[in-house]
Amino acid sequence: MKKLLLMTLLTSGAFAATTATLNLTGTIAPVVEIEINGAASASATVDLLDKTAQSVATVTETSNDADGYYITISSANSGSPNNGAADSATYTLGYGGTSYNLSSVATVDNAGVVGSTDRAVTVTVTDARTDAFDFASGSYTDTVTFEITAK
Repeated sequence: MKKLLLMTLLTSGAFAATTATLNLTGTIAPVVEIEINGAASASATVDLLDKTAQSVATVTETSNDADGYYITISSANSGSPNNGAADSATYTLGYGGTSYNLSSVATVDNAGVVGSTDRAVTVTVTDARTDAFDFASGSYTDTVTFEITAK
């Protein structure tokens, strides 16, 4: 019996594998984020009499989706900040060098972009009025929302 056990142990090594395989898997969680001036929200003051492109913010888009992502831009007042009364002004929003009329939601298609990208945001007042007395007094406000979604 001892000899049989010894023979079994000695011969079992002859059938051992000469290679072994280890399969490794790693996972990267999806990242899709957007910030304005390094925060979730920001504020800027616009000169309603200045008809040039006024720099108001920098938006940072971050995504690791290989297909890219969409940015939607919407205005609470359809691109016409108002003073809470009967008066409003009109403007276009520049985003990454492209001008958008925010009377409806704008969509920016960033196909295949992976990483972090900064976009300059400008406001160009398009209202024809050029003198302060042409506007009703008060604070004119609008809220612009930027949203990022993976494709």
